[in-house]
Amino acid sequence: WEARVWEPTEGSRLKATVVQEAPITALTVAPDEESFDTASEENTARIWERGTGQEGLRVIHQKPVSALTFSPDGASVATAGDDGMVSTWETKTGPELAHHAEPDGASSFRFSGDGRVVATMIEDRGTLWEPTTGIPIVLPGSKEDMHFALTDDLGLAAAADGETAMVWDVK
Repeated sequence: WEARVWEPTEGSRLKATVVQEAPITALTVAPDEESFDTASEENTARIWERGTGQEGLRVIHQKPVSALTFSPDGASVATAGDDGMVSTWETKTGPELAHHAEPDGASSFRFSGDGRVVATMIEDRGTLWEPTTGIPIVLPGSKEDMHFALTDDLGLAAAADGETAMVWDVK
């Protein structure tokens, strides 16, 4: 399984082609566009150098990695595995910063614009948590089955059951 890097304005392929031993399940590009991250069914997430395809960081879960995202400043990356763990990692040297248990796994997630909050979507509910401690953030009036969306200015909107909409200022 391969991931190839293309120059978007010219459509030409760059040197970076990365090969993994199992299917690639997700891919994201760092904010500075100098590296990219792949997740795979081989239980890993890897950060690659864009120009050369050289592997920089490899993190391992107990089961396949299903989702990943860079923080807005690119200093950390969050990974979600089918093992029920969502973790944040320092991108240059790799220590795990925090982890948050999501027993049902996470289908998608993203950092807030300033990187202080992570919103995790798990099928029919959303969870907010602090990426350096893994501590959940509970919002007054929120319900377990709400879908969360973070805006870059950290105004937070949540909708439940298609009937209720709530907005919090989490700055």
